Amino acid sequence: MNIAYLILAYHQPGHVARMIRRLDDGAARFFVHVDRKVDLEPFRRAIDSPRVAFAERRVEVNWGGWNMVQATLDLLAQATAADVAFDYFQLLSDSCYPIRSNAQIRAKLADRTKNYITINHAVDASSPFLWWIREYHFPDFLKLRTFERHAAYHRLRKLVGRVAPRRPPQGLRVYKGWQWWCLNAEAVRYVLEFVRTQPAFVRYFRHVRIPDEMFFHTILAHSPFAASLEPGFGDSDLTGNHYIRWSSGRPATLDEDALPALAATPACFARKFSETASARLIARLSDDPAIEEAKPAAARG
Repeated sequence: MNIAYLILAYHQPGHVARMIRRLDDGAARFFVHVDRKVDLEPFRRAIDSPRVAFAERRVEVNWGGWNMVQATLDLLAQATAADVAFDYFQLLSDSCYPIRSNAQIRAKLADRTKNYITINHAVDASSPFLWWIREYHFPDFLKLRTFERHAAYHRLRKLVGRVAPRRPPQGLRVYKGWQWWCLNAEAVRYVLEFVRTQPAFVRYFRHVRIPDEMFFHTILAHSPFAASLEPGFGDSDLTGNHYIRWSSGRPATLDEDALPALAATPACFARKFSETASARLIARLSDDPAIEEAKPAAARG
């Protein structure tokens, strides 16, 4: 089985390098996008593997903006154009880390039919997130950032949203979930073809709030792959193939007290890890015998 790991990074180059070493079994490939706002060289120095490719195009990633999706699409396009036919594409961040061995990851993905993405609910008239898609949002537009600090800007945005609400093309119902996913090759080809042939859909999502939590979810929810999604539709503590411990609506940094939860989850990855605050947990996960036995002999020394 060939797995492409797509990594969105902006900090912790040492941690990204360690994660790649941990996952590098000789067959996996890694495609890394480093936010254009930060220096690429620390990542190049830390990551030394012929199975790693850095993004051919770097974009400036801003929280809640379209460029998070654009960076992901660029990595998908680069991976699908590589000289390897991948069976799965696993999206990761620089705060993720595997909590299962490579053998266990491959065993979970062995039947190649499931797609791991969490869709919590539809963004409809009853959703508290309706304003995310009804109003115009411009997180990636640098010239607007000064104005975004003023209350008048937000009042104007809300007024426009009430008078002329934005609506998704073709009347598609928008779905919201968690960002991180693991998709098989067939689903990825479908997504990329949908993006290529539906420019109005892409234009719409360029100006919604936090599109990375809705873009792929909406495409797949309306696709022939809807029945293959796991955990699929409905509230879930899982985010695709990830475990996340939530605290006040945000991912909490994991430490050693998370070990029982990590042992119990069906997920193969977790976040959020800090090189410093999670150091003991990372060491425990890296020293796990089930992980150690899956490493290539050369890596075990």
